[in-house]
Amino acid sequence: MMTLNNLIEKKSFETAGQYLDAAGGLFPKSAEYSSNVEEYKKKLEQQNMIEKLSQNFVWIKGGNFQMGCNSHTYKYDLDERPVHKVILNSFWMEKCEVTTGQYMKCVKERACRPPEWLETGGKYNINTGKDKYYKRLGKSLTEKNHPITGISWYDAKAYVIWLSQKTGFKYRLPTEAEWEYAARNRGMNIKFCWGNKDPYINGKKAANIADESAGAYYSKWTVWKGYNDGFIYTSPVGNFASNALGLYDMGGNVWEWCEDVYNKNAYKYHSIKNPLYTGKGHYRVIRGGSWYNDPQNTRCTNRYFRPPDKRNIDVGFRLVTEGI
Repeated sequence: MMTLNNLIEKKSFETAGQYLDAAGGLFPKSAEYSSNVEEYKKKLEQQNMIEKLSQNFVWIKGGNFQMGCNSHTYKYDLDERPVHKVILNSFWMEKCEVTTGQYMKCVKERACRPPEWLETGGKYNINTGKDKYYKRLGKSLTEKNHPITGISWYDAKAYVIWLSQKTGFKYRLPTEAEWEYAARNRGMNIKFCWGNKDPYINGKKAANIADESAGAYYSKWTVWKGYNDGFIYTSPVGNFASNALGLYDMGGNVWEWCEDVYNKNAYKYHSIKNPLYTGKGHYRVIRGGSWYNDPQNTRCTNRYFRPPDKRNIDVGFRLVTEGI
């Protein structure tokens, strides 16, 4: 006969909870019984949370690392200094960038505004507008499994609120410290999310960046010589090899909005633990580079910025959470 302890050891929390509830009908509910019921129900809730999150998110164990551009990369911008110690709590990070299909569900429920390329009456509307800014992307703009573009930082925040209310999980944008920590495989001294050399991981292509195929179309671009990812514009999320943590497209495809206000001197004001810069500055941080960026701009430590209300052809986002 399966005992309660056997069920718990096998992590059969749901069955264990049913066992306890059934036992309560036969025996008085002592304080110990009530305590056990609550404990196992809590474990069941945690188990369900982990199973749901692990489908689309990766658990990133916290730790400390030296944030900023150190000796592991030969070129850097001044805003990547000073290198400084950062300690982070553990968190879940989305495996892939938020897709057009995912974002449009929020639009359909009227919790998010449409991307700029579908804005009614807008000059960038791909169906009625005259401007070709977005139109050149063709199907890569509208395919459901490609990363959403044409959304602002405020749009990303609206999506966060909608999804949090819909699922019960507390989602948010990553801080740039969390983003860099994850891109560098928990703070390893690597130049790119795939390593220090060409964009391959175990022989598989690792990024959608400015490559030979894009260079053939845009002759003035600075491209990664000898590399061809097969896409001029965005690619389906998760199409290339993940980094060691199981995260896809941390370098290239689209830039990703972060929570932080951008300041070129932000690192001077960072706290050691879980830093988030919210001081002076109008712009918001974006990280990771995109389909049109050269090697310098796809480095893990590279920082860039855009106005929070600006919508672009090459900026999207991904989410993080601590859970319920």
